[in-house]
Amino acid sequence: MTQVSDGVYVEHSWGQNSGHIGIPMDAIPKFIRYLSAFSPEAAAAATKAKSPVKAAPVSDKGKGIVKKGKEAEKKEPKEPKKPKEKKEPEPKKTIEDLDAELLSYQSERSGAASAPAEAAEAAE
Repeated sequence: MTQVSDGVYVEHSWGQNSGHIGIPMDAIPKFIRYLSAFSPEAAAAATKAKSPVKAAPVSDKGKGIVKKGKEAEKKEPKEPKKPKEKKEPEPKKTIEDLDAELLSYQSERSGAASAPAEAAEAAE
């Protein structure tokens, strides 16, 4: 293992297999944790770290704040949800409708563009 300016360079050989890897400085802590997980000492420490005390079981309703007294009696029933109304899809336009729409759009655009040009010609 050799320290280089931006990390560590590792050369390894394992039987007939050999190679090298480069580990950047910012990845070294994560790499150490990864390697430590394979250590037999780490496995023993992990089992010691777990506490034998189990947490209390949670009810089916989950953990919630239970109101006592008058506040619990004031609870109002929820209104049932109304189903959403489905909108009918717009009918598909025919080719003739699309052509008419395009022609009207083009005539509006060309009319608006020609109006300033006509005003400029009249001013001359």
